[in-house]
Amino acid sequence: MDLKAASTQFFKEAAEKGGTCPCCHRWGKFNQCKVTPPTLGRVMLWFRKQHLKEPNAWVSIHSFPIWLIGRSMHARLKHWGLLEHKPKDPENTKDKTSGLWRITENGLLFAEGKLRVQEAVWVYKDKVLKKSGPKVSIRECVKGFNYAEMMSGTFNDAQ
Repeated sequence: MDLKAASTQFFKEAAEKGGTCPCCHRWGKFNQCKVTPPTLGRVMLWFRKQHLKEPNAWVSIHSFPIWLIGRSMHARLKHWGLLEHKPKDPENTKDKTSGLWRITENGLLFAEGKLRVQEAVWVYKDKVLKKSGPKVSIRECVKGFNYAEMMSGTFNDAQ
């Protein structure tokens, strides 16, 4: 099988249920991430609130309540360009990442309801391959959550 045929076969399998690359024999799958769960909306609102306190500041993810960030929900938002992760200092061999994040300009627009984003992204090896689904607003992402209260700055951030 030539490289083009192998690549086509692998990408078809990876997009459906996952498959093994015929060249390197590694298993891979394209993962669909959606921006709609309420947790993601809450994270965006929290980052907006942090930005209002100190614009463009890097924020330690450990300063967020665990009930808010869940299992690394914040990291998914980088795929829409809503958050950015600070690169780790190469001399720091102790930590896997810097643990610092900040909201982007598009993230602020999304948190303020001025930008809609595609509902889903398809990711392989931490890279976005394509975006799909209808465009959604932050209000659609925070159903059951008091959006107006958070935007007014009266949100109780006690854990």
